[in-house]
Amino acid sequence: MTVGGVTWAYNAISQDYCLEETVRSLQECCDMVVILDAGSTDGTAELVKSFANDKTKVILCDNEIWHTQQGRQKISYFQNVAASFLNTDYQLIIQADEILHERSYPFIKEAIESGGEAFILERVNLWASPYLKLDVQQEKKPCSTGAARLTKVG
Repeated sequence: MTVGGVTWAYNAISQDYCLEETVRSLQECCDMVVILDAGSTDGTAELVKSFANDKTKVILCDNEIWHTQQGRQKISYFQNVAASFLNTDYQLIIQADEILHERSYPFIKEAIESGGEAFILERVNLWASPYLKLDVQQEKKPCSTGAARLTKVG
């Protein structure tokens, strides 16, 4: 079974996202990675291009597409566009300001080997350091599930 990782960004540099760490964690855990830039204007597109390699595909969108999407639809739209470039058995989707901890990799592989259709991975919000957990009320989190998704394709 193969797992593909997906993330996307818009102006990640000016948002101070941990995009490099996000991509690195996906590259270490996944068989294939897709990174999409949604038309950034702050140099993020150039950063995203630097991640391209034999297992990492980079997709660059025109800035106009960013402005045609509204509200939370932007999140699902760009995630779906990026995921459409994967050809793996499972898809692991995380935001550009999230990372996978290296201790989670074997558990992700174990979950895939179990053959389940989908898995919800716990999300921990940190602030300023990996030792300070940020308590955010569920209704204030950007995603209603508060978790990354690992989904079987097909």
